[in-house]
Amino acid sequence: MQTLLSIIEICATIAFAISGIITARRRSFDLIGVYTVAFVTTFGGGTVRDILLDRRPFYWVQQPIYPMLMLGLAIGSFFVAKADWVALTEKAIMIPDAFGLGLFTAVGVAYGLEASMPVFIAALMGVITASVGGMLRDILCNEIPLVFQRSTQLYVTCAFVGACGYLLCTYLGFDALAVLVCTGITAAMRLGAVRYDWTLPI
Repeated sequence: MQTLLSIIEICATIAFAISGIITARRRSFDLIGVYTVAFVTTFGGGTVRDILLDRRPFYWVQQPIYPMLMLGLAIGSFFVAKADWVALTEKAIMIPDAFGLGLFTAVGVAYGLEASMPVFIAALMGVITASVGGMLRDILCNEIPLVFQRSTQLYVTCAFVGACGYLLCTYLGFDALAVLVCTGITAAMRLGAVRYDWTLPI
């Protein structure tokens, strides 16, 4: 189980780091700014989760390869941007952000269950892990956090539904499918919300 969580964390780290890097590069931040935004985007939610679950050391301190990997991605982004290999647009952010949302939701739920939390609290751990980093990213970039904007398409809701999918799989005994189901539901809902402008009632 721990090995699986580590693999998921690496994938989610890369996905959210790319999201943070693209956001920072679109605002012409320097290397320190890009790394800071990527770091907060990726580790903000997991750090809050670890504080709430009283897990020490924080997962990115225990696995220093994660912040090192992010530094490499941040440095590499400058060469990618100069080579014009990718368009740094809102659409470019959506795909890595959607899959990062799903992957980190799965990680958060798994750690909540590992800590013997009630199922609803485990679901909230997934939501916190997946969404708090994005909120901090938007604040650093001088924006109203995406999840608080009135016109925002579904975001946190996607993570919560994905977390429920994870819990349902574990309840039915399909633990091996829980991560795939959670990630798939969350990412599909998020991309669908962006595509079809799904929002909560105001």
